[in-house]
Amino acid sequence: MIAQLSDLQNIIKNRHQFRTRSYDEALAAFKETKVLIYGAGAFGKEMLADLKSHAVPIQAFLDKNAYKINSIADVPVYPPDEASFTLEYRENCLVIISIVLNREKREQIKKYLLALGYQKIIDAQTIRAKRVPYNETDMEPNNEIIEKDAKDLLSALDLFADNHSREIYESCINCHLRREYENALESPNTIQYLVSNTPQNKGTSRFIDCGAYTGDTLKSLISRNTIQVYCGFEPGL
Repeated sequence: MIAQLSDLQNIIKNRHQFRTRSYDEALAAFKETKVLIYGAGAFGKEMLADLKSHAVPIQAFLDKNAYKINSIADVPVYPPDEASFTLEYRENCLVIISIVLNREKREQIKKYLLALGYQKIIDAQTIRAKRVPYNETDMEPNNEIIEKDAKDLLSALDLFADNHSREIYESCINCHLRREYENALESPNTIQYLVSNTPQNKGTSRFIDCGAYTGDTLKSLISRNTIQVYCGFEPGL
């Protein structure tokens, strides 16, 4: 833990050296770019709404199942190898990968797109994560706020049961303070919800899901349990 403590101290101490870009600034940078969204599912639609709300024009969606979808909100959907997209077009457009996948699978998509000639590829999560506020009142904290909270940020390391969890925590603090998410650590082969050893003494006949998203948690739940009543909420969709 000593190593993580030292690293975290340096992250907090040196945070002021980095110029962070806000969510609005990040999207404003795309206004003069030909933007394509890879993934025409729920996350892609969410990204479309965000970009449109910031006056960022979207050229098209890219999706391997484009033959099933003609368009979404008047934005056409094409397969990634769309013949009408010239090599010059692919080299100059920006592709935003908008699918919720782990890093390994995202890298596979990037390699696939690079092989097709697309050169500018980013992950939508690195954009959307810029919306995460520092606390209930401050979106981007100044150095005085960071210094005031440093003790709590450092002492939280004692709350984790294993070294990997502490490494993830350190990575999260680093990414959020610097607003750089490309190299965020992930926990491979983990289950986000409904871990098998979670106590279910009361059963799961009634289940309230306050982050229903696409219904993925419900699908996992009904594959193993009997559900009588389910309430799902997803205000972002």
